[in-house]
Amino acid sequence: MVFFADYTVERVARLTRHAGGLQPRIGSFYPAVRARFDDDTLSRRFEAAPEIGWKPRDGFELRLNWQQVREAARDSGGQPFSDQSRLNTWRGDWRMATIRNLDVQAIAGYQQRRGFSIGVTDFNQLFGSLVSSYSNPAGVRFRVNLDQKYKQEAAKQELYVPADSGKGAYSRNPETGEYYPDTLGRYNRVLVNSGRTIPARQTSADLSGGMLFGQWLTLNLAGRVEQEAGDTATLTDNWSGTGSLELLPNSRELTVMLSDDVNSSFDQRFASQPERDFRNQASLELRTGASSYITGKVRLELPQRRRTTDNGILKQSESGWQGWVLPVIGAGLDVELTGGYGERVISMPLSYPNLGEFTIRVLTLGLKRRFEFRSKTALTAEARADRRNSTVRRLPYEIALTDPTGWSEELSLSLDRALGSILVLTGNYTFRKRPDRAAEQNIAVSLKAYF
Repeated sequence: MVFFADYTVERVARLTRHAGGLQPRIGSFYPAVRARFDDDTLSRRFEAAPEIGWKPRDGFELRLNWQQVREAARDSGGQPFSDQSRLNTWRGDWRMATIRNLDVQAIAGYQQRRGFSIGVTDFNQLFGSLVSSYSNPAGVRFRVNLDQKYKQEAAKQELYVPADSGKGAYSRNPETGEYYPDTLGRYNRVLVNSGRTIPARQTSADLSGGMLFGQWLTLNLAGRVEQEAGDTATLTDNWSGTGSLELLPNSRELTVMLSDDVNSSFDQRFASQPERDFRNQASLELRTGASSYITGKVRLELPQRRRTTDNGILKQSESGWQGWVLPVIGAGLDVELTGGYGERVISMPLSYPNLGEFTIRVLTLGLKRRFEFRSKTALTAEARADRRNSTVRRLPYEIALTDPTGWSEELSLSLDRALGSILVLTGNYTFRKRPDRAAEQNIAVSLKAYF
């Protein structure tokens, strides 16, 4: 009999999280149970997930799982917690490896949620997926994943309600009627239930594959298509693709990688502002490991983005470049350095026509070092700083939210300590400072036992 158990406690701001699990092995059976409890000042969440697995031989496995999630909340007045929702999930997994390097896996299940408070919607859904993969010694490989869900989705309506001048989160473009994020706006955005439930179907397909051409060339391709359809129209439609060509993949002296990532999305769940978003990023990367004193890589990225309304009106266009130098200094130091610089040229004619085209420049510096003490203790220290400036005095709200001008700093420390042959102690500390908000500090400590 083989036995495994773990227990973790984390504390972040007002949130305390307890998580643990038991997993014995009895012959060909793998029973297990995991549980997690999150306790915040105003909310609680409990999750339990027992399961049993059966693996009579290599290449065949069957698992049955039940998971229940309970959520409770209370107001700031200190009243007792009241139940908000209960979610049950029943799931079965079957996997079989067949001859000729072909692997097949099937998943099927049923999910049910019940709400006990206003704003929490009941739903039931069936889900299932089929995954197949293949590889051979000649270097040809592919993987296909087909997934489908049937569910009941509450129809919601997007409303913009007036707020006191300068105290809202959105403003309205008088020429187009579009509402856009603005910290000094006149409107607030709310979602209200329309009182109607829509039968919806979510379908997705993933395809990935690759091929080796001798010792000097590797080709990798991947794609994904995802769609959600309601009773009368398509609600969301997304697709993405990526491809990479790697020259001299097994060379320590120099490896060259060319890649391109494409993503397109369409969302009209809220009929007031359906939107199409297209992104593309090409990149060139050079890697070297010829010297024991210094290794690393150099990378150049060329991102592009275009957002339009459903009828083709341009909302945002973006292009630019970013270069990275990521050396690793050896010779007993083992220091990882990061240096980067880039520019983004952005235009948002629908929401901010007076800005025209503006440029954001970003400088990045970073340092990472790992220290080991007597093979049982490891300390990793990492520091990073980003400096951004712009050709306009005030950036649009949605840009400033993720890329504020000025200095942004981050410092992190992580400690791993083996306590004998069973216990492992892990601790993490993170400090973040942005120019537009107060400093943030997070601490997490966990203790795991391995039997």
